[in-house]
Amino acid sequence: ESDLPDDDYGVDDRIEDDAEKAMNEEDSDIEDDEEEDEDSMIDKEAIEEDDDDSEGDIDDDDASKEDIEDVDSDEVSDDNEEVDKEKSLSTNIDIDDKLTSSTPDLETMTRRIKETISILNDFTNKRDVNISRSQYLTQLSMDLSNYYSYNNYIMRDVIMEIFPINNELLEFLEANEIQRPITLRTNTLKTRRRELAQSLISRGVNLDPIGEWSKVGLVVFETPVPLGATPEYLSGKYVLQ
Repeated sequence: ESDLPDDDYGVDDRIEDDAEKAMNEEDSDIEDDEEEDEDSMIDKEAIEEDDDDSEGDIDDDDASKEDIEDVDSDEVSDDNEEVDKEKSLSTNIDIDDKLTSSTPDLETMTRRIKETISILNDFTNKRDVNISRSQYLTQLSMDLSNYYSYNNYIMRDVIMEIFPINNELLEFLEANEIQRPITLRTNTLKTRRRELAQSLISRGVNLDPIGEWSKVGLVVFETPVPLGATPEYLSGKYVLQ
């Protein structure tokens, strides 16, 4: 009898232990499930963050593509503008070549000056349709400046404004090319013109009276001595003019 209670008590203890083990296993399974759920939630959040990053990268790629397209369009427009400028420049160069493409010898320049003046005097009938009147005037001014050794500003804005574009302009320029004669004015307070002329002729000076309209003037054609260093000049008997 004393053994039975011990056996019964041992059986109950084993049952309770088994029950506790079962409950502990269920709790551990629940905790494992909860941890797995938490891990799965973390994985989902990480996936969502990756998706957001990838969408941001796609947006950045789209923006960079748009920037590249804008840059390409700007480069294309710049290229088109440069092509247009080159075309216009080449057209201007062709027109200028028609005007200036010639050898710089005096004979050719003289012929071109006369042709340009003829065209300007009958501009409607003789002009080149691709060349404007201002271009003809510019070319004429450059040719006249080079031929007669004038400043282009003086030729274009002064002389060509004073004289008409015809033979009168050329006559004026040719007259300026003629060597100015050396003239002497006699100082009648110290000598007479005849005495002065005889004194200079004795020194080898070739001269004549300047004209009937003057009683004191002498014109010198040739002299072997400097007229500004003769004894007559140093003594004040004449003035160089």
